[in-house]
Amino acid sequence: MFENNSPIKVYQKLIDDFVEMTNSNRYDGIVNQKSYSHAKGDEKYNEFLSELNESQRKILVNIIDRERESVVHDILAELTWWIDCEELTICHRGIDLPKYFEGGLHYDYIGRINGWKWPE
Repeated sequence: MFENNSPIKVYQKLIDDFVEMTNSNRYDGIVNQKSYSHAKGDEKYNEFLSELNESQRKILVNIIDRERESVVHDILAELTWWIDCEELTICHRGIDLPKYFEGGLHYDYIGRINGWKWPE
């Protein structure tokens, strides 16, 4: 559980957690083990991966990574619209978090992915 009650720090951690989740290497199995999942019904995906060479699997992982980043961006953009247009608030332990720093949750997210530093 996050102990720092500063709304700014909580907001920054929330965005940074999205960045970390996006950047985590969840696809090592696709490239190295030629495997997506061992769940029942996923055999067709593993079969497909086994037909690709390593270079093709790396390209596939890059496509998946870009889509993953795009999905998180789009969700945060939608939340920003709700914040700006419908007065949605996000709070932590009853305290409203900042709306955002750079024009929207999605801008802060993309900025952080690209190495942008939080303002002091």
